[in-house]
This record gives sequence, structure tokens and C-alpha cells, in this order.
Amino acid sequence: MNKDSSFPENSEELSDLDSLRKLLRSHPSEDKIGRYEVVDFLGQGGMGKVYRAYDPELIRTVAIKVIDWRSNRNVQKKRLLKEAQATARLSHPNIVKLYEIGEDDQNCYLVMEYVEGCNLAQYLKKGIPSYSWTLNILYKISLAVHHSHKEGILHRDLKPANIMIVKDEPKVMDFGLAKVLSDETSASSKGKVVGTVQYMSPEQLRAKKLDERSDIFSLGILFYEMLCGQRPFQGKTTLEVATSIAEQVPIPLKDLDSSIPFDVEAICLKCLQKERQKRYQNANLLAKDIKRYQDFFPVHARKRTLSYVASKWFIRNFSLIRTAAAISIAFILVLVNCYIYFKLQEKEAFLVSKEKFPVVKKELFESYQPDTGKNQEYIGFAIADLWESFSLHEGFGRMEKRIESLKNLFPDSSILHQEAGKIFLLQWIRHKDSSYRTKALENLEKSLACKPWDSETAFCVYQIYFFSQDWQKQEIYSNLLIKENPGYSLYFKAQDAYRQIRLMDKAAIRQKDYDEALAYCQSCLEKLPSFAAAYGLMASIFVMMDAYDQALSYCQKALALKQEKAYSYRFPKYKEIIKKDISFMNLYCLDFFILEGKIYEKTNQYDKALAAYNKVLSSFPSYSYALINRAEIYYKQGELSFAIEDCSKAIEEKYQIARGYSLRGNSYLGLKKYEKAIEDYTSLIQLLPEKSEFYLLRSGVYQEMKQYSKAIADLEQALKLDPKNQKIQFLKTVLYKMSLENTHK
Repeated sequence: MNKDSSFPENSEELSDLDSLRKLLRSHPSEDKIGRYEVVDFLGQGGMGKVYRAYDPELIRTVAIKVIDWRSNRNVQKKRLLKEAQATARLSHPNIVKLYEIGEDDQNCYLVMEYVEGCNLAQYLKKGIPSYSWTLNILYKISLAVHHSHKEGILHRDLKPANIMIVKDEPKVMDFGLAKVLSDETSASSKGKVVGTVQYMSPEQLRAKKLDERSDIFSLGILFYEMLCGQRPFQGKTTLEVATSIAEQVPIPLKDLDSSIPFDVEAICLKCLQKERQKRYQNANLLAKDIKRYQDFFPVHARKRTLSYVASKWFIRNFSLIRTAAAISIAFILVLVNCYIYFKLQEKEAFLVSKEKFPVVKKELFESYQPDTGKNQEYIGFAIADLWESFSLHEGFGRMEKRIESLKNLFPDSSILHQEAGKIFLLQWIRHKDSSYRTKALENLEKSLACKPWDSETAFCVYQIYFFSQDWQKQEIYSNLLIKENPGYSLYFKAQDAYRQIRLMDKAAIRQKDYDEALAYCQSCLEKLPSFAAAYGLMASIFVMMDAYDQALSYCQKALALKQEKAYSYRFPKYKEIIKKDISFMNLYCLDFFILEGKIYEKTNQYDKALAAYNKVLSSFPSYSYALINRAEIYYKQGELSFAIEDCSKAIEEKYQIARGYSLRGNSYLGLKKYEKAIEDYTSLIQLLPEKSEFYLLRSGVYQEMKQYSKAIADLEQALKLDPKNQKIQFLKTVLYKMSLENTHK
């Protein structure tokens, strides 16, 4: 229904602007189908030609399928009407919508939703997609097909060319071969084989009466092709392909790619059973089995042996059966791991708050009376007092003097030097003053020189050298950590695998890439069972896989471990007070609250995502990444003033600048504050002049302001950067015509 387009991801903003609608409003066409103005030809469908057109009454772009009258008109018309009657009953987010059926003197036609994207056949030409992507796409297609089956409709021609991919969301189209299950007769002649042979079921080839299970077989062929890049039934001629479908058993997927999981292979091959009763009996059961695999439950496609069920239970409950804590990572690790995650994700440095921290509750040390015989307890209270002063944002110069005085009193205290190192590190992250980094390293390395050896401190020092690109010292500390516990070696390998995945194009990522990173994490946790960072890394990997339930589970496990660590060095009589200090927990678990917020945001649970980001911002009021994430949610909820406020704060901090300008510009646009939007889009262009989509955004605003020459100039620049983008060329042509008409008025 559409040809491939490279229109930028920011097309939502153009939609918000109603640019296309208003550009086309005064763009009459000589070619019309009914009231619709033909814009261009999209392709040849199974029943006729497909066009993109403009509806001047409803001011929207549509796709029109026009029947091919080369054969008997009445029969063709009957088939087209049958298609319309079937499709019109379908309302599902993963099915292309039918708006209208029409007829004029020349044509009988269908008016359908216009979908911007490429079809699955075009997508697969780029390479074999990841297992995660394939499973998510097939899951949604299965639900769409099940919906059509519930309405009594078979598709009968499921194939990659009939599935559009729009921002990683499938849309099933072309029910031109649909058959109403309740009908006794068909628009096709009895016994006629209709469909695409390569994706037909055995019973469809034999022109037998079909049911839902025929579409299941077609989905199996589709699934097989997505997993390994070739169809399960081969042949040089149509007859050879048909014979293969009817008689041959497909090559096992693991023979073609040994990394394909057994469960995934079993689900696919169950769809491809020759006997209908051995397949999934409906598409909903197929979708449920995919979901079971994603959630680490035994799938129904495999024989449920005791060992198989037990292995699934073990994976699903991995966090509950692990042994007791061996090594824990303290507050410093939160900050540094947070830095890793956001550096990779945004390619912009992160900066934590310049505002004050929440106050540490004074009840912690109200009952304390100095006692030189209780040095350990005195150090504990001194550390708490330092953190309270830091949270109150007292002059840092005075704090440094107090730290030095305490270190003079207790020169061999590992915990005191460790906590002092944390405070200096936080100042470094806040202000990017290298002198604080130097003092952080001095204190942390002094802590390591004191007995006993502390792995968490060594890990933090390793991370600082890593981000400072001091590879020699980084290697020294990585070797020390590995010598202390081989689990760290596995964690470093998991980090490397994770970074490599993030650098890959999504279409090039294979399930084995994810599996490798996850396996390193799991092996690490066997040796470091209380290593919160490893749980957090697993959660991040599952986010990349779009497996949000698993991601949330591991993220919450990391949070629990962090909170447990926060209480661990407190004296028993003060632990309950600390546990009630929510602001302290928000500070301590910063990185995992951010991750939790992203997971909730990905699953459209905006209230929960806001709650997570608010926890972070209550401790780091100017933390740019959390501000921008919260602004995005406000924008989606239509709270544009709040979005602008958060973006402005983030931009002031000089981090997340590109996201800040883009989102703030979009928000100003939504409020019709065009001059403000122009300012932000201009700043964005100055920051990233190679991005064509930013010129498109600014062009749309100029068009709203009727400054056509500037709008056209921006489109011309966008075309220079993206010369193959037909959408930009189309907009430029129409806008040029509008400018001429405006001149003649």
C-alpha cells in the first residue's frame, strides 16, 4: 500500500503541525478517483493498482486500490465488494483500516489507511532481524490475524509483501483474498486456488475448504523466513514449490543456524505441520506460546519433560534461588554505572544536580554522645554528618576542611576515605572540575591501601580510570578485581558485549548477540550474587530486546540489592530511621530508578514512569537526563508547559542539549508559539547541521507562518542532505505551488 520512504523519525512533529494536510489543501490534481485527488502511483496489488491520494473533504492522505478490469467486470466487482465487506468489519491497531468503498463512471475502488513505511519483504532484504524483533512482530501479527478470525474472516494470502512495518510495528493489509467463514459460497469459482503459492498451506494448494489453521501455516512460513532468511519450501518452479509444501519436511532451523533457541524452532515447526490438527488451532494460541517463551515459561510446542520444565522454572526464578550475598557495591558504583548507561545511550555526557540533596534525618545522631572508646561508631556518625552537610549544600570549602580533620583523626579508616572519595567524585560529576576527580581518586586509593581490601572501591577506581581513558591504570585495577573474584571478568565481558550491541544497527542484531551478553551476566552473578550492577546490566539488555517484563524484574532486583546495601553499614538502632528516609533511598538508587522509569515509559505506563523520574529529581533537581525523560512524558500527555520547563532546565545544564532543543521546540509548536519554536530548531540545526529532519521541522513552522521562501529554502537544504527522500521532494513541490498562489493573491 505504500512504497519505501526515508521520512525522518520526527514525522510526529510534522503531523502535530498538520503540515501535510495544509500543504495539500490547495493542491488540486487533474487525476481524480471519485472526490480523491491522485498524488502518485504506489504499486500493483493482487487485484489492481494502488495509489496515494488526497481527501480534500477530510484533509488527509489515503491509499486507494482500484480494481483491474482486464477480466470480467461483474466478477471482479463482486470480489472487490467481498473484500470491502470483510475488511470493514476489522478494527485492530495492527490491521490497515478501510475507510470507504466507492464507484464512479470509470472505477470501482477501496479507500484505505495510508501507511508510511516499508513492507516486511523490503525490510528482510536488509538482513535477518534479531530473534527479539521477529518474535515481537509475529506476536502482534498473530493477534491481528486472530482478530480477523474472530470476525469470521480468513486472510488467505499472508506474506511479507502484505505486512507493512511502521516504526517496528506491523500492519497486516490486503484482505483481497479474504473468505467469510460463515458463507457457503465464494466469489471465486469453486475449486479455484487463490493466493501466493510460496506461502500457501497444503489444503489451500488442494483447493480444499479452509479454516483458521491455513493462515497458521502461512504464518509459520513467514516466521521461518524471518528467522533464517529463506523460505522452508524451495523449488525452481511453482510446481516444485507446491510439491515441496505438500510432501517435504522443512530443514530444521537449528541446522541452518545453531544459535536459534530450541523453543523458537519448536514454535515455528508446529505452525508448519502438514496435518491441521497438529498445528496451533488458532492464532491466539500461537501468540500465547510466543509470550510464554518471552516470559521463560515452557512452550506448548515442545514435549514437557521434567528436565525441560525444571530448567524453565530455574531461569524464571533465577533471582529467588541464588545464594546469599558475597560482595556488594556501594553508593559510588551507582553513580559510575549510571554514567556508563547514559554515556552509551545518548552520546552526551551526564551531569548530576547542582542543587542541594535531601536532608539526612537528624534523628540519626541526636542521641549520640562522643565516646573515644567507640571509634567505629564515631566514624559512622561523622560520615552521616558529612552527608547531611553535603545535602544541605553547605560551602564545599568548609566541607573539605572537615574531611581533612577527620582523616587526621582516623588516618587508617578505610570507610572514611571511601566515603570522602564518594563526595569528591560527586562534586566532579556535578561540576566537571578535574581537581575533584583527583581528590576522589586519592581518597579511594587510600581506602584500598587500608585493610581490609574492598572490592567495591577498587571497582569504582577502575570505572573512573576507564572513563578518563587512562587505559594502563584501568587494566591494573581490572586485573586486581579479576584476581579477587573471576566474576568481574565475566561482568567486563558482558559490558563489552552490551556496548557492541548498542553500536550495531537494529536489523543486524541477532538473538545470539543478546544471549551472549546475558550469559556473561548470569555467570557473573553465580560468582557475585549480590552484584546489583550485573542485574542492572541484564535489565538494560532486556530493554534492548523489548522484553520489558524481564527488564523490570531484574531492575527491581537491582533496586532491592542497592537498598539493602544502603542499610548494611548502619548500626541496628538507626536502621529503621534510615529505611524511612525515602529521599536518601532515591539518592542511593539513582541509576536504577532512571532505568525503571524508561521501562515504564516503554510500556506506556506514564504515571509509574513519572513517579520513578520524580524520585530521581527529588535528589538531583537539575539532573538533565531525568528532566528530559520527564519532559517527554509531559509532551505525550499534552502537558506542554511542564515539558518546556523541564527542557529549559536541562538546556541550562549544558547536557542533553539536542534532545532539549528538539522537545522544547515541539512543545512551543504545539502551543503555536512559532517564533520560540524557530529559535529552538535553529539552535538544533547549529548543533547538528547534518540532520535533514531538523530542517524539515523548521520548514513546517515557516509554512505555518506563511514565510514560504524560508520554508522552501529549508526543504532544499534537507534535500541536499537526503537527496533520495521522496517525501521532502513532494513537500517542496507542493509548497512551491502554494507560494506562487499566495504571490498572485
